[in-house]
Amino acid sequence: DKILVCEGRSMSGNVDITNDGATILRGIGVDNPAAKILVEISKVQDKEVGDGTTTVAVLCSEMLKEADKLLTLKLHPQTIISGFRKAAVEAKTALGEHSYDRRYLSTFYLKIACAKNCVMFEFII
Repeated sequence: DKILVCEGRSMSGNVDITNDGATILRGIGVDNPAAKILVEISKVQDKEVGDGTTTVAVLCSEMLKEADKLLTLKLHPQTIISGFRKAAVEAKTALGEHSYDRRYLSTFYLKIACAKNCVMFEFII
């Protein structure tokens, strides 16, 4: 869990204890355009899915870092965007090839898969 103290600017001075990325990002004031993108995408993820806000923020942060490296190499922004779009298509294809329809799994195996997933992320983070 993280402690988030809201102070300064128009913050309330409240103390929140959370491990939710959306709550943390909502509570920080940012001026940097890249940071604003991360906050906004995290808000959208929270609204649309309700989970994965930290994951989407970390993933997008890494994509922005890579884009910055490519800009330094004088690649045109449209070329970078095109590459990201092609990568998204490839990722979606790979996910489709490695996913399964849970309707065909027994409840027992579904519970094992869920528990395995939870334990795996607990050790990584």
